[in-house]
Amino acid sequence: MKLIEHYKALSKSINNTHQTVEITIAKLATILSCSDRNAKLLIRQMQKQNWITWQPGKGRGHSSKIKLIKTVEELVQAEAKTLAESGLIDAAIHLIQQHPNTNHQAFISWLSNSLHQNDLKSEKDHLRFPSYRSIPVLDPAYVNRRTENHIMLHLFNCLITYNDETNSFQEDLAHKWSMDITGEKWTFYLRKGIYFHNGMTCTSHNIKYHFLHLPTSSPAYWGIKNLATINCPNLYTCEFHFQKPNPYFLHAASSIPILHERGSQSHPVGTGPFHILKNNEKLLRLSVFEHFFGKRPFLDTITMYFFPDLYDNQSADELSSDNRLNFYPYPYHFESAIDLQQFEKIDRGCKMISMNARKNTPLTDKNFRKALYHLLDPLEVIEAKGGNRFIPATRMIQSTEGSLFKQRNRKEGRRLLKQCSYDGHSISLLSYPGAGNEEDANWMKRRLEEEGMTVEVRILPYKELTPEKKKETDLLLGEQLVYDDSCYTYLSAMLDRHGMFYYHHQKMADHVETLIEKMDSEMNLLSSLEKAENQLCVNYYAVPLYRLKQYAIYPPYVEDVTLNTFGWVDYTKLWYKR
Repeated sequence: MKLIEHYKALSKSINNTHQTVEITIAKLATILSCSDRNAKLLIRQMQKQNWITWQPGKGRGHSSKIKLIKTVEELVQAEAKTLAESGLIDAAIHLIQQHPNTNHQAFISWLSNSLHQNDLKSEKDHLRFPSYRSIPVLDPAYVNRRTENHIMLHLFNCLITYNDETNSFQEDLAHKWSMDITGEKWTFYLRKGIYFHNGMTCTSHNIKYHFLHLPTSSPAYWGIKNLATINCPNLYTCEFHFQKPNPYFLHAASSIPILHERGSQSHPVGTGPFHILKNNEKLLRLSVFEHFFGKRPFLDTITMYFFPDLYDNQSADELSSDNRLNFYPYPYHFESAIDLQQFEKIDRGCKMISMNARKNTPLTDKNFRKALYHLLDPLEVIEAKGGNRFIPATRMIQSTEGSLFKQRNRKEGRRLLKQCSYDGHSISLLSYPGAGNEEDANWMKRRLEEEGMTVEVRILPYKELTPEKKKETDLLLGEQLVYDDSCYTYLSAMLDRHGMFYYHHQKMADHVETLIEKMDSEMNLLSSLEKAENQLCVNYYAVPLYRLKQYAIYPPYVEDVTLNTFGWVDYTKLWYKR
């Protein structure tokens, strides 16, 4: 046990820094969980470190006098700085992470100040930044959250990719593709010389294995629902045969990352520009993949350190130093930095509520749903909770909403609540930790209970949001991700098992699946999907709340900073100007 841990136990027991207290050796031995002899040795070591003053008692059993000079936080910060100055950055951060009561922000600020100078001297470009939660699962079949999706963009490739600037599909793992006249067969021709991170070559057999082993809960599962078989006539040709015409399969093919079968959920193996070096509850470290088939990124290493107390909606004013690691990402926001550059962007997606259409509850009454719409005013939660909550949203995708925001009216909400004869039935609200969901859910609970309603809030770990729990809850609160491909965004929201609407609006899902089969053009399909979302909104089954403002704050030597659709920086474009 380290000396600092003994001091921590002593400080917890005495709880009087800078005040002299009386104590016996026997009492010290109990506090320090050791013998009387070892307690005396530990006291001498603390004296040498100038952590305490000590005046021994005269005679056996008499009380001695002790005064604690240092706080535990001061000692932890000092030891962490010593480790960092010795080049042991991970060890220093690990020490800070082990002590949640220390000022993590202060240490991050100090560390960044020294790292900035080292960055300019080093031949290696290492991007380091803090985040508030670990990422234990990076397999797209099991998670569909903003941060995970962003990281996965750098780990994996799809058969093809979607370019939102040209609204067209482009080559990725496949360099050519075609659909036969029936619409039931798609053929993809793979590039040669593509390697997985484990050194294995990527062939049509890997593509086949991955698609055939996708779990039914996988994102974009709707895209392969009627998949009959996959043939591999050679190593670089892959044929998808469907039981029905699937003219919009490219939207799924551009959204299903290809993984090697030998990876794990925390360390999946892809073909992307970066691969995982380490992923645990303390940090995620990515390294450039030297055998990547595309352009090599300029960055060599990316490290995301996890500090749970750096919550995503923490006030910018609390982050009172101009120095950070060497990058400051969403969701942290600092406006008054002098030596840092800032890039910002309004989120294309939004936080929203889905109201369950499948349960026989007060939610079956449109007036009750409309009452909730008026009572849950996004302008109020933006003002009350702040952070990077920025503007109200009226539709899922920012580009499709009208220019005028329809004001909510609390009096109208109260009137509608009385009109629908609400009988006190308990309303359940389900969400998951992070992205401000806890604060939003509790604000909603307080607001509705002020109007005489009964609300039960459940915040479950993301992996525990099972289909059964989504089907059971009255209200589902969360983020609906918006992708570069608007068509895929709607299909994901309405048909994916991870989407906001699938388990609450089965009739809508059935309608959308019919649209996929019947629409004769992508333009008509997209228009019909927008109308489907509009029906959910005008009937108050889908209630958009607000959009975030995303930030990237960085030192002047970091170049080509742009925010992607998930509100994060594209690591393949960043470079250091020295």
